[in-house]
Amino acid sequence: MEAAVITAVGIDVSKSKSTVAVRRPGGEIVLRPFEVHHTNSDLKKLASTLKKLGGDIRIVMEHTSTYWRPIALTLKEAGFFSVVNAICG
Repeated sequence: MEAAVITAVGIDVSKSKSTVAVRRPGGEIVLRPFEVHHTNSDLKKLASTLKKLGGDIRIVMEHTSTYWRPIALTLKEAGFFSVVNAICG
């Protein structure tokens, strides 16, 4: 049985936009850092982009005021249950 490769998604949260980077073990860059505005359309596009990657995806974002909440909610609604807020663990 082959172990699943984990894809790590890091989200640097700001007030109106966030920067997203996606990597796999060994330093493999899956997606170079890109910006996502905190609009419904951009957040849904982010969720769609991440779903296309497939496999075991782990999402980590920083806890910045309440700005992280719409991102986390959109990703949770898209089926990503491994969203981790760094401050909450």
